[in-house]
Amino acid sequence: IKGRVEKCDVRKFVRFNTAVHRCDYDEKSGKFTVVAQDYGKKETIKEEFDNVVVCVGHFSTPNVPYFPGFESFKGRVLHAHDFRDAVEFKGKRVLIVGASYSAEDIGSQCYKYGAKEIICSYRT
Repeated sequence: IKGRVEKCDVRKFVRFNTAVHRCDYDEKSGKFTVVAQDYGKKETIKEEFDNVVVCVGHFSTPNVPYFPGFESFKGRVLHAHDFRDAVEFKGKRVLIVGASYSAEDIGSQCYKYGAKEIICSYRT
């Protein structure tokens, strides 16, 4: 990745230690307004963009929550980041924790490939 960043000279566009708090689209102007917190500079940033790309996929480190009972659970505990194939869940009961697009996709795939039961749990 470092070589690609240097070759394309894109490092100047990347901000580390920054969390996006809001992203709003204005239909009238056709622009996105992004509000972020720069933790290094300890300041809030508000900028306008023509396009926004959300990149939180398989190159990120998953945040796997802990729930009491993981140690004694006889089934498989799997983060969406590591999901590859729904065939292994055929005939099994599946609990999906979360309501993101990946949770919906995984639930649909498990249903399609014959999961016995799919239970979705998420916070509101």
